[in-house]
Amino acid sequence: MYRDILTYKWILGGVGFLIMFAAGCMVWYQHDIADEKKVVVDAEELHRQSKKAKKVADTDGKAEQAAGVESAESDTKSAKKPVTKTTPVTKDTELTQVDVPTETAEAADVLVSPHGFGPFPEVPKAYFHAVEIPPWKLTEFYGAPPASRNQELMARVMVKLWKEGNTTVEGVIVLPNGRFRVNYKNRAYVRYSTRKTPDGRTIPYIAAWSSGSLKMPSYQELLQGYIPSGVELIDLDQDNPTIDPYEFLGLPR
Repeated sequence: MYRDILTYKWILGGVGFLIMFAAGCMVWYQHDIADEKKVVVDAEELHRQSKKAKKVADTDGKAEQAAGVESAESDTKSAKKPVTKTTPVTKDTELTQVDVPTETAEAADVLVSPHGFGPFPEVPKAYFHAVEIPPWKLTEFYGAPPASRNQELMARVMVKLWKEGNTTVEGVIVLPNGRFRVNYKNRAYVRYSTRKTPDGRTIPYIAAWSSGSLKMPSYQELLQGYIPSGVELIDLDQDNPTIDPYEFLGLPR
């Protein structure tokens, strides 16, 4: 019986302990949940305040933007105000502003030879296509280096011959003595010699041939005296077709 009473006390003590433990857990849980609820409430309040502040900022921004538009429109209107009329320029003033001698303005555009030959001659447009672009035009158009003294003289001679009607001119040869020999499309400079035929006759034939783009006949054709039609032959042993470029152009040496 005594042992049953002890057992009963132990059971009551265990139940009491469980009740106290459960009560303590409930108190701790409520305290812990209260802290979490406070965090959630604070977060929601902060979010609410943030939205409110953003709404106010947007309202202020729109007000400022509207004020800026009004200011810009005001500035635009101010810019569109009529400018105060100034005193009109008189004809005398205009003449004073452009009062530049015509000869001086033209002289500034004239290209002059670097070799002391004076202004370059005018070149017909057809000459560019049929013959060449003169060296001073290459310098003017493309910035090419100035031509040498002989190159400029050669081009000047060709341009002058073209203007005089010699439109078949195509080149110039500078000889050792400084004189020029002009090549034409239909002209050949030749030297003759003689040969004996099998029957004992002596006949002339062309022993030397010089031309520009004109094709030279074969050796057999020259021996047989064949000459292309329309070709002008100049015998260098009888004629002196050379020219002095300075005399021909009227330039100082």
